[in-house]
Amino acid sequence: MKVGDLVRFKKTGVVGTVVEVFGLYDDDDDGAVRVLAHNVEKVIPNPSVFSTSHFEKVADVISPS
Repeated sequence: MKVGDLVRFKKTGVVGTVVEVFGLYDDDDDGAVRVLAHNVEKVIPNPSVFSTSHFEKVADVISPS
């Protein structure tokens, strides 16, 4: 996944945009993504950060950038 990808969370159907892809720590191969969720109101921290491995389990890329 990369910055600009549109994603959909599997459980909730919430759509978001990947706004940053980065490493959590200097030696972290897994990395992390920051996702801005659309049409949510103060239900979750927005944007939210997920480890890449967790994010790939809970969301699908629906429109690559």
